[in-house]
Amino acid sequence: MTFSWTLSRRIGQFLCSFALFLVFPCAAVADDDEDDGDVFVFGAPPPPPTPVAPSSTTPDSSPGAAPQARMEVLIESIRANYGYVTDSDPLVETLMHEVIAAIRWRPSPGWEVRLGGRVDGFIETGGEEEVMEFRGDLDESFIRLRADEMRLTIGTQRIGWGRVDEEPPTDRLSALDLRRFFQDELSDRRLAMPGARIELFTRNFRIDGIFMPWFRSAILPEPESVWHPVNSRDGRVLGLAPPEDFGPAMQVLLREGGFEEQDYSIGAAWGVRASRSGAGVDFALTLQRAPHAMPYFGIDPRARRAFLQTGSLEEALQSTHGEPIFVAFQPEAWIGGGDLGFVTGPLTWRAEAAWISDYPVTTEDLETISMQAAQWALGVEVFPGDGELRVTVQVGGFHLLEDTEVIDRDMSFYSIGEIAQPFDRERWTARVRWRAGLDHHDFYINPELAFTGLQPHDFYVGYYHFSGDEGTLGGYYEENGMLSIGWRGRM
Repeated sequence: MTFSWTLSRRIGQFLCSFALFLVFPCAAVADDDEDDGDVFVFGAPPPPPTPVAPSSTTPDSSPGAAPQARMEVLIESIRANYGYVTDSDPLVETLMHEVIAAIRWRPSPGWEVRLGGRVDGFIETGGEEEVMEFRGDLDESFIRLRADEMRLTIGTQRIGWGRVDEEPPTDRLSALDLRRFFQDELSDRRLAMPGARIELFTRNFRIDGIFMPWFRSAILPEPESVWHPVNSRDGRVLGLAPPEDFGPAMQVLLREGGFEEQDYSIGAAWGVRASRSGAGVDFALTLQRAPHAMPYFGIDPRARRAFLQTGSLEEALQSTHGEPIFVAFQPEAWIGGGDLGFVTGPLTWRAEAAWISDYPVTTEDLETISMQAAQWALGVEVFPGDGELRVTVQVGGFHLLEDTEVIDRDMSFYSIGEIAQPFDRERWTARVRWRAGLDHHDFYINPELAFTGLQPHDFYVGYYHFSGDEGTLGGYYEENGMLSIGWRGRM
């Protein structure tokens, strides 16, 4: 494997920047809030309090006295990854890094203030054009009020509704970072969304409601990246039927028409989820109203009209007066659904389904419309032999619910799974993740070996393999098989 000089220099720069984070004296702080994990905090841990006998002269000994406020500077996650796309010609190499940090202040037990940020970079060399992107973004940043049976949060926050591990059908209020698609786990792909959220709960019942004044669109790779869902060079689009199915005209438009720049703020959204636990069964119902998070590129009506009237590709290309022919279409939709979880012996079952009122598609005469759709998933998790081996298997399906002929796939069935096995006193973990089509040849697999003996740091090597028919995810990325070496600090 040969490193390009440019990428080698970038790797050195990134390693030096990450080393700065490691030289700070850090201490793991066990948080007293059950829904927050351990983090690294800059500076030495505070000394234990000196015992003081209660007396009338002790200021904080009275029942109404507030505890001392605590402010923390946290580094919650650090990641770096080098990728070598083995199947590409010419050679493509990628490099990414990400740091998530925050300042958290708790002036009293019922209040929390957090300001979080994420800085990341992505470099891709060897393709049609070099891709270099550095991005700063808000992570979870909010003001939160807690009470006995209520929690109110105002600010940016991650919303993770649904129950299954991957592609949860009712998880329609979270936007994802799709610059590396399936290379990252779902929790790492979720973005913080702006909104006001109220959670009301009792012992077994919970109502979770959120309103977002603007909804964030998913983040796509740069158009020149090998991971972008549109390949204008070859006239292919992820999820569409094979190019020969809709003729050479569409291929010409895809190659020469251009694509509208993405709009990351696409309107308001809201949702309510009511859940109940207990008696061996957990279930939830949800109602949501939100735009389609993934941009769907449809043909500009002017270009479509010109092409249908004249049959001339040149007229179609000129009809938009230099503007892109393909524009992002993200219709607002109603989403209704629910999820269910229960245990039978050693098996943990999870089921989930959603109805979507407006899902974007393209008809055979190239008109972009929306129609009703449904998605469902059923998953099971088991630890065979009550050991450390973990097996998760999920099957699911997607269906368009109207009879209009479209060039999109009108239904699909798939399986998603993971097998993970720690060994050598949990200092190493071997795992395999996969996604396979059940009605078409569509296959993705990611074997990985990670050294986990220096917690909270993981050092790993893995491979991503894709194969499949035209119009499937595996077929679209078939030339993107990649060897990956990386470091994760989950703190």
